[in-house]
Amino acid sequence: MKNGYIVRGFRPRVPGVIVRINLMYYHPEVAKAKGYHTKNFGLKPGESLHESYEPIDDSRLLVRRQPSVSFAVADTKSRLVGWVWFYRYRVHPLPKMIQRKLGVNEQNSLIYQVSYEKLLSTGWPESLLSALVYTPVAELAKERKGVIVSGLEMSIERLARRYRRRYVRRTNLVLYAYVLPENIASQKVLIANGFSSVDRMYKYEKVLHQVWVRIV
Repeated sequence: MKNGYIVRGFRPRVPGVIVRINLMYYHPEVAKAKGYHTKNFGLKPGESLHESYEPIDDSRLLVRRQPSVSFAVADTKSRLVGWVWFYRYRVHPLPKMIQRKLGVNEQNSLIYQVSYEKLLSTGWPESLLSALVYTPVAELAKERKGVIVSGLEMSIERLARRYRRRYVRRTNLVLYAYVLPENIASQKVLIANGFSSVDRMYKYEKVLHQVWVRIV
C-alpha cells in the first residue's frame, strides 16, 4: 500500500467495475488527452452512460496474460479508482532510433508501452451526473491525490518481480509512454516514477507526442 492505495487484479464480475472503467475513459479531460471526443455524450432522458456507449470490451484490461499486464488501483475499501496497463503495441512500438540509442531491442529486452487512468473528481458535465451508475456523485466529488503516481509505482514493482522470475535471458525491462506536450499531469506522473523524455517528438495516431522511457 502507498498513500492509501493498493494495486490488485481486476474483478470484472463485481457490479460496476466495467462501468467505472468506462467513466475513466469518457471523462472529457481524458478524452481530450487521448485524442478522441465524446460529442456531448448524446444521452437521452433517463439513459445511463453504460447504455449510451459501447462498453470497453478488451480482455487485456481484465486478464493478466501476455502480451499485456494490467493492474487495478483501488482505495482502502478495494473500490476501483484507477488502472495501469502495460502492453506490447505493435502499431506504435518504441521507435527504433530510441532503441538504438538505449542499446535495447526485442531480443535483449522486454519492452512495454504503459497507459493509466484514474477516476477524476472534477469536470463532470451535468448531463452525466444522472448517468453515473454504481458511482454516487458524492464519491466522485472526493479529491484523490497520488492515485496514479502511487499506482504506477506499485504496478512497476510487481511487473519487475514477475519479469525477473520469467525472463532470464532478457536483460532489460523497458517501459515507455507517448504523451501530448500539453498533458502536464501525465508528465508529472512519469517524472515521479523515474521516466525521462527523449530529445525529439514522434507521431502517435498522426499527432506529435513526447516519448518517455524508463529502463527498470
